[in-house]
Amino acid sequence: MNLGHPVRGPGRESGRALVGLLAALAVFSLILASIVGLGGAVAVRSTHAAAQRMAGEMRAMGLEALGDGRSRAILFPLETNEPYASVCDGDGDGVRRGDLRDATDHRERQASLALDFPGIRIAPPPWPVPDLPPRRGSLGPETPAIRFGSARQLSFTAEGHATSGSLFITDGRDALCAIVVSGSSARVRVLCYLRSSGLWEER
Repeated sequence: MNLGHPVRGPGRESGRALVGLLAALAVFSLILASIVGLGGAVAVRSTHAAAQRMAGEMRAMGLEALGDGRSRAILFPLETNEPYASVCDGDGDGVRRGDLRDATDHRERQASLALDFPGIRIAPPPWPVPDLPPRRGSLGPETPAIRFGSARQLSFTAEGHATSGSLFITDGRDALCAIVVSGSSARVRVLCYLRSSGLWEER
């Protein structure tokens, strides 16, 4: 019998081990939350950059159409959203898919957002959002990703007009932007959805 020293039972050692484990889990949770938050911020920046890049391409096409008097257009696939093609009118009647097939109109470039922005794509809003102002209503996963009519074609004319419509760019989880084109002025705008406020903001 040892009367001079306290006896350390297995319960005390188990308690220390449990405290250590809980502390390690707390640190791991903080690290994981930081990684997830950083990933979301990167996705938002990439989505915004992809939208701005594509909007810049559209603006350049409008200027080219004005400059040389030949219509330009972006043709989107009929069954999917990418890759899309930039096409120049070759016979003065505007860009037409039939003219592209017989090489009367000229394909200048084919592109896909995913090549330069991995994980970013033209796709419907991944969650319910308000419609683009000034429209009322709501959008969601069932909304068409490309809203330039059944022809799925965005044209810019030599007279400075364009096809009215919009398309959506997203990473599918954290970020959503829209490119909006005004037909009468050929103005191209980028709107991005702020989940914190539930509003679209022009960028």
